[in-house]
This record gives sequence, structure tokens and C-alpha cells, in this order.
Amino acid sequence: MFNLIKVLECGNKFLFANGKGDYLVASYSTAFANPECLLFKSSNQGEIEDWAELYGQKFGTELVPSVPKNEAVFSVVTQYNNLLAKGDYTGAWS
Repeated sequence: MFNLIKVLECGNKFLFANGKGDYLVASYSTAFANPECLLFKSSNQGEIEDWAELYGQKFGTELVPSVPKNEAVFSVVTQYNNLLAKGDYTGAWS
């Protein structure tokens, strides 16, 4: 299970670790019409190691209402953790 260990870059990126040597960065962006949160494999310092998205979600559409940044980030990481725990993770945007 990935848990928050550090907030990066003005609160728009968050570093998570699973206690097994794996790290990911949750990046929250409002660059497009709908905010989105994407997860990327990273180093223990929060440097992105692979720009292929592990998982993500867009917010602010009719299907997924707009939510505050922190709530959005933790929601996406929780969904990712749940998929991993169930062995149901098949790749980015599962």
C-alpha cells in the first residue's frame, strides 16, 4: 500500500512509498479544462523515473465531480492501492 511521505513542488506533487522500495509521484494538474491527477513511478526523492502513467483520473466532468486537490490526489492513490491489493491492476487508466 502506498502512503504519503512528502509533499513536493508547491503542493501539486506528492511522493508516496509502499515500504518495499517502490515510490510514486501523484501529480495534480489544472493545465487543461478538467483537473487531473496522474501517478508516475519515481525515485525516493520524487524524481520521475518513467513518464508512462501508472494510473490517473480527470475531475470536473459530469461523471467525476470536481473535488479539492488533496481529496482528488488521495482518492486516486486509494483507488490504485485497492486495484493492487485485489490483483486487478492492468496498467494505466485501468
